[in-house]
Amino acid sequence: MGIAILLLLPLLMSMLSPSDSDDIAYEAVDSKTLQADDAEATIRPIEPDGPNEIVRTGLIVPSDLFGANAVYSVHTDAGILTDTFNSAMDAFEIDNIRFPAGQAELGPGDKDGFDAIDITQLTAEGDLRPELTSFMDRIDVDVTLTIPTTTPLSSFGDDLDTWAEMVMREYGDKISAFEIGNEYWSFMGETEYGQRANIAVQALARGIDAAGVEEADIIVQMASTYNESEYASSRSSAGFIDRLTAANNTIIDQFSTSTFAEIDGVVEHYYWNKFPIPFENNSGEINYMDVDFDVWQSRFSQDLDFHITEWNLKTGNCTGNGLRSMAIHVEMVENMVELGVDSAQVWPIVHNTTNDLGGPADDGVVETDAQGRVVETVRGAIFDLMSEALPGTELIKLDIESVENGMEIAAYESDGDFVFYFGSNSTAQENFTVDLREIIPDFSSAEGVQIGYDRATSDGQIWGPNKGRFDALSVQIDGETYYLNEHDTRAELTDFVYRSPVINVSLNPYEVIQITAR
Repeated sequence: MGIAILLLLPLLMSMLSPSDSDDIAYEAVDSKTLQADDAEATIRPIEPDGPNEIVRTGLIVPSDLFGANAVYSVHTDAGILTDTFNSAMDAFEIDNIRFPAGQAELGPGDKDGFDAIDITQLTAEGDLRPELTSFMDRIDVDVTLTIPTTTPLSSFGDDLDTWAEMVMREYGDKISAFEIGNEYWSFMGETEYGQRANIAVQALARGIDAAGVEEADIIVQMASTYNESEYASSRSSAGFIDRLTAANNTIIDQFSTSTFAEIDGVVEHYYWNKFPIPFENNSGEINYMDVDFDVWQSRFSQDLDFHITEWNLKTGNCTGNGLRSMAIHVEMVENMVELGVDSAQVWPIVHNTTNDLGGPADDGVVETDAQGRVVETVRGAIFDLMSEALPGTELIKLDIESVENGMEIAAYESDGDFVFYFGSNSTAQENFTVDLREIIPDFSSAEGVQIGYDRATSDGQIWGPNKGRFDALSVQIDGETYYLNEHDTRAELTDFVYRSPVINVSLNPYEVIQITAR
């Protein structure tokens, strides 16, 4: 179970693109086109049979699940990291990044090196371009490099092996992966992307081998039936699952035998464009990434790694922002762990968007509290707490008898240390008891961190794409207006120390509490 949160109003939110790096319309999935088994298939088959029973999933939270994107024109000045991005890296303790992220592909009218960047281009002297070396020289974490796929097909891949050899010789100790393209469906169909990926995989493999210094993974995009896809609903009358399956197979069909052997993993982007609740625990909640991955894994003899190189609440999801976004982030992390995701980079860590975690890109600093915890936004606060507490823990399933069904739980454990997330699905204050006596018979101690919003930073307004500013949803709590989805307030963290395994909790609407116990 993830943390469920309740809509105050039954507002219908239009489905938006799963990408936040470009404003591109996409096809809304009509549930009527799905077979019942596809629409309702659970991604959580393991659940406890009774109260206070712990069910182990064997799923470990990877250390690379909380990386970030470094967007070329937003987070760097010609490849040199901005002060704000450096502050974000420190505040969130980011240890893996993706560069140049969504700006690896040049769109119509984009100027190379200004609006976006083709990092694979060499200088007139045959050197790596300075924007790339400036970035790589100053970064000291693992990097996924995104290469473009939109250069003319007749010359695509020329000198890519030379570039790969050069960049690996110079920076191989920092490069964890090469990602082929960004959201191909914005520019081309599956056949063309598969052909380009086939060329790129072979060239990258030659360059990596020639460098002979380090190994870097080669990862390719799985299919999405949007925009330029050959299997968009405007081009095919087949059901959604059939079209999605065919789109994935079409990409794979372009690969040569040698290409199959060189591919290490696959890529998806995961944006939450749905209602905050109910959490449905099915393929639709994870944008059918499980369907994509099953197709790819069935076509390969080796185990494929799974990378989500962008994820977050969708920028246009105003209904699910603010306090409501915290539960969504907890749910998304749980979903990624259940999918077996090996690495993920959130988008964006700082930006001038409604879903940034660390505030505007030009603020200069990401605000933290006296303990070094991020309080710039409530989204950033929950991300920061999870990134600190969860890597290396095992996702567990349980049903705490003392917690009413209206409260939902995410739980993790490692070597007798438990991490719980609780959130209310009510628009009223909730008081409940967490009884850990049966779950942790030898209970020693526990701490809690409750995340709310700092009302002193609230103006009751939310900004929406193509809408401007408008009033956030609200309820009355203790005679004061309490805003549910205001996007740009600071977080307020309240700490608790517990000496008893019977813990009393009081939450305002949509607040989340993290309890660590041993």
